[in-house]
Amino acid sequence: MRDHRPTDAETLLSARHLGQMQAHAKTILALNEALQTLLPTSMAIHCRAANVREGRLVVEVASAALRMKLEYERLSLLSQLRLKGFAHLVSLELKINPALYRGENGAATLTEHKPREPLSTVAADYLLSLTPVASEGIQKRLRNIAALAQRHSD
Repeated sequence: MRDHRPTDAETLLSARHLGQMQAHAKTILALNEALQTLLPTSMAIHCRAANVREGRLVVEVASAALRMKLEYERLSLLSQLRLKGFAHLVSLELKINPALYRGENGAATLTEHKPREPLSTVAADYLLSLTPVASEGIQKRLRNIAALAQRHSD
């Protein structure tokens, strides 16, 4: 049977797993900072250290083109990282993550949708004046749009 009693917050904070996770996160942050200093600025904004597993550094890049560039520099990057104090690194794995192009540090930026102003009655009249020269399907659509403008003005 499982123990479903609440766990004390102090017990959680002092747990060794939390300490291990913090140490792992600090290592990744330090590797990311070192990686950013080694790469040219144009490449650094589209690359980040994602994880470290068993001496293998996983680096996320924004595109296949950047991945190929870093593939050529893999051994050089690895040796420079070792010189900066990360001697435990054995290999470098490059993974493509297109989300890195969307925003700074890989966060996707969402633009706020602004509602459009309703169509004016003058614009609706212009649309209706186009209907005699338009095809049947377009005439129907123009009339529908003009009807929407008249509903909003009422």
